[in-house]
Amino acid sequence: MLESMDASVHVARALQRRSWAGLVVLAFSAHACTGDGGTAPPADAFQLVITVPAAGAPSGGRFVTQPVVEVRDANGRRVTSDNGTLVTASLTPVAGQGVLVGTTAVASVGGVATFADLGLRGIAGTAYSVTFSVPGLPSVSQQVIASPGAAVALRLERSASDAPSGSPFVVQPRVEVVDAQGNVVTTATAPVTLTVSAGATAVGTTTVNAVAGTATFTTAGIGGTAGTPYTLTYASPGLAAVTQSVVPTPGLTPTRLTVITNASGAVNGIAFGTQPVVALRDDAGNIVPTSSASVTLHVDGGASVIGTTTVAAVSGVAVFSTAGLSGTAGTTYTLTFTSPGLSPTSQSVVAVAAPAAATQLAILVPAAGAASGGPFGTQPAIALRDAGGNTVTTDNGSVVTATLTPVGGSGALIGTATAQALGGVVTFADLGLTGISGTTYTLTFTRSGLPPVSQPITASPGAAVGLRMERRAVGAPSGGAFATQPRVEVVDAQGNVVTGSSAVVSMAASSGATAVGATTASAVRGTATFVTAGVRGVAGTTYTLTFSASGLGAASQTIVPVPGAVASISMPRDSTTLLLRQAQAITPVARDDAGNVVSGVVFAWGSSDPAVVAVAGDGTATALATGAAIVSASVGAIQAQQRVGVIAFASIENRCALTTAGKLYCWGANDYGAVGDGTFTDRANPVPIAPAMTFTRVYSGIHYACAIAVDGSAWCWGANANYRTVGNGSTVNENIPRAVAGGLTFRELSLQHYFTCGVTTSDAAYCWGSTPAGLSPTPAPVSASAALRTVSIGMRHACGITPAGDVLCWGENTVRQLGDTVFQFRTTPAPLFSPLQASAVAAGAYRNCAVATSGGTVCWGEGTRDPIPVPGAPPFARLVASPNHTCGLTASGVAYCWGANESGQLGNGGAPSGSGVPVAVAGGLQFRTLSAFQSSTCGVTIDFVSYCWGRFTDLSAATPTSAVSAVPQPLRLP
Repeated sequence: MLESMDASVHVARALQRRSWAGLVVLAFSAHACTGDGGTAPPADAFQLVITVPAAGAPSGGRFVTQPVVEVRDANGRRVTSDNGTLVTASLTPVAGQGVLVGTTAVASVGGVATFADLGLRGIAGTAYSVTFSVPGLPSVSQQVIASPGAAVALRLERSASDAPSGSPFVVQPRVEVVDAQGNVVTTATAPVTLTVSAGATAVGTTTVNAVAGTATFTTAGIGGTAGTPYTLTYASPGLAAVTQSVVPTPGLTPTRLTVITNASGAVNGIAFGTQPVVALRDDAGNIVPTSSASVTLHVDGGASVIGTTTVAAVSGVAVFSTAGLSGTAGTTYTLTFTSPGLSPTSQSVVAVAAPAAATQLAILVPAAGAASGGPFGTQPAIALRDAGGNTVTTDNGSVVTATLTPVGGSGALIGTATAQALGGVVTFADLGLTGISGTTYTLTFTRSGLPPVSQPITASPGAAVGLRMERRAVGAPSGGAFATQPRVEVVDAQGNVVTGSSAVVSMAASSGATAVGATTASAVRGTATFVTAGVRGVAGTTYTLTFSASGLGAASQTIVPVPGAVASISMPRDSTTLLLRQAQAITPVARDDAGNVVSGVVFAWGSSDPAVVAVAGDGTATALATGAAIVSASVGAIQAQQRVGVIAFASIENRCALTTAGKLYCWGANDYGAVGDGTFTDRANPVPIAPAMTFTRVYSGIHYACAIAVDGSAWCWGANANYRTVGNGSTVNENIPRAVAGGLTFRELSLQHYFTCGVTTSDAAYCWGSTPAGLSPTPAPVSASAALRTVSIGMRHACGITPAGDVLCWGENTVRQLGDTVFQFRTTPAPLFSPLQASAVAAGAYRNCAVATSGGTVCWGEGTRDPIPVPGAPPFARLVASPNHTCGLTASGVAYCWGANESGQLGNGGAPSGSGVPVAVAGGLQFRTLSAFQSSTCGVTIDFVSYCWGRFTDLSAATPTSAVSAVPQPLRLP
């Protein structure tokens, strides 16, 4: 028994190894449970043993040998007391296929379970594992290989294809005999027969016996109409049939001839009027397109054939071209067509006597409808007639030629100008002409040996093919209508106007321009006339206008727009500022809607406040009073405005000015920040400085400036890094006004190059910068003992007047500019060697002048110690000095100057050599203030008009520019 158990283990392991080798093994198991299907095995039941293995497994049927399973004890003895234990068989599928059939559970009798109708359904050749199990006992299994079942049907293994009619299939069909599970029944030898549906015939060997379950056809085919689908049916007694569809092609070899077109018009001695056409067909009647066999024409009854009587077929059709017969008129003859190896075909024909000869041509149908470039609407027909005027109906070969006589070098025939007679009539098919519409041409028809015949024919326009400019657009104000509107013609290929055309013509402009107005026009009698078309574009630019219509070639022209109607006006700026009494031309720019500048426009001018700004008809605005007004320029309803502000300078100091409203403006070089606008950018025109502040006085030095605010505080800006002239204690150049340190209240200031001085409202004098007393970055008292009510500084010295009128000077004395005998540098104010009392003093670079209280004007320095009267000087109320010239202002405001004049700074229009005596400034002006600086002089008249002369800054220029004038010139703002 142990050996038996070991053998079972070996079998199981062998099965495992076979499974690993690629076989499908079905595993069987027993479960320790009981159920309604049977009773539990006896207590001494230990194992199951297959005593008779199942064998012979046809798919779908019973095992040929039914399995027997015994219930045994641990010693391998059958448990004979076991009755009713239910032994169950199961099958493990392989690749999803395989199932048991019949009774799968059998009760034991005396320890033996005998199956009666067990079987399987599966794939033939596949090894399956059948397992037998009883709850509580180990299961046992065996292997069984499925074989084909009973044959039930046919199946196409390969379909017939490529079916030339009447010949074997190129690909022969192959049919399998199969069981219900689709297994090929390799033992089947059943006959399989091929049949075809109605209208066709099966050919070749149509019945084949299966070999190893497969019937292979070798010569089967089909005879039927090419291109028609037929059904092939494969059948075998007792088995389900299988079908396929097949479409035959023409046969490979023709078998017979047929006449497609009968010969007719058999006039003795000439070619048939209608030539015969013969087809080469297969048995099914299909024309065989691969055949090029020759077909020969024969005639019986003593007649003979003429012309070419043997013709090679093309694509299975033989077409005769010159065949005819010679026989007895009125006799019926048989025409026979033959080809080697093929069944012949025939037709009958009656010979006709040869007609009388043609002697003339006659126009049966005149040509008509001569649209240029196309065929005649009515094609001409020409009859060949005999001398009696009868149409020679037997003439089937005469060729008639058409010609056209040109007119003025134009006119030509198109199409086929020759045609062959048929039944004595020559009919042209596609004859036409090209010519000038409205011109009458002569159309002539000729045949060799016969007189020609002619007819007149008048050309009409042909089919429309394109557009042509009949009149070009001229005069193109941008955005408006052309002065001369374009006119476009619809023409045929010969350039004739197609008067019947109503095509819609559209106008478009090339890139950068826009077509405006009515840009489409419908043709009337072939001509489209535009009425409001125009173009919008850049004036002076060449654009292309393109005229197009659906399906027609376009026409084009170039156009150069000119400025159009005024659409907008722009002022040169939104706002401008003028000086009082300044006149300035305002130049608005008018543009059309394309942005082109419109010249020659007459504007209507207006001012919102003519008392402040008056505007003349030419656009010149004149500043009459301080304030602001809105100046407008109009063209109709289109208007532009510009704000014009008017300011008046109360005083001018070199590169800064103070308005009557106390507002500060500066200009010029700005590399040190002397303009004071927060930048270091040069300014050609005045810019407002510290606009939130109000000032009473302004002063200019070299590269820096200062001003006194309404509260008496001093503010300075500009060059400061070298000499600390700003007075705020900083060591850098300042580009905005900085408060002078000390909180002092000043009445006046004086500036030059190296230092600044000022007098407070309490007559205390302070200086800062590189002063005669030393470098001081903030105001330092000049003297604790000397009070001054005015001060004026030169290059490196200064002079002042005490409240008592005494003139005091200090600083450098290299050329006796201190009025002292000793060439000594003084750090504190001291009287002149020759004491002087004065009401006004002005210090130049190395010379000083003063208005003596005793009368007259005196000067000293430049080597002269004692004050010397200025000859010819009128009584002055005030003096101003530059490094090289001096000016005085009388109580009535008349200005005089003397000194250097290389740039005309004396203002009298005199020679540049200068003057040692005061000369009156030209122009008869009355000034309220004067200032002198380097080579220029400026002043403000009593009516607040600003003037400068010498070399001064042109405030109206776009870039920093100097103006030079030897007489006063009114200042202008840009």
